[in-house]
Amino acid sequence: MTLSKTLIASIAATAAIASIPASAGSTDKTVQTKEIIVAGYDLTEIADAKTVLQKIRRAARQVCSLPGESPTPRVRSEQRACESEAIETAIKDLNAPVVAAISNNASVQ
Repeated sequence: MTLSKTLIASIAATAAIASIPASAGSTDKTVQTKEIIVAGYDLTEIADAKTVLQKIRRAARQVCSLPGESPTPRVRSEQRACESEAIETAIKDLNAPVVAAISNNASVQ
């Protein structure tokens, strides 16, 4: 399945749900996005699905991190939760069973 440009925009918006406060004393939430290009990948093929999953994970790490700060254990925990939520949401919105299966460590032939 090769995805259209329309679907690319949908994934870009959902792949980055950052919920870590902008600063330690702030209760405001910052939402960042990272575009993930999936055009040209056949998501029924395991190799392409793995590549797209790596892109999703990388984007989640980028948007869920706080650059320039040495994270405390609490912040690291929030970053991991943010990454998990962003990855889960992106995979759900992508609606590609092979990507979901690889993400869930399911046996994919």
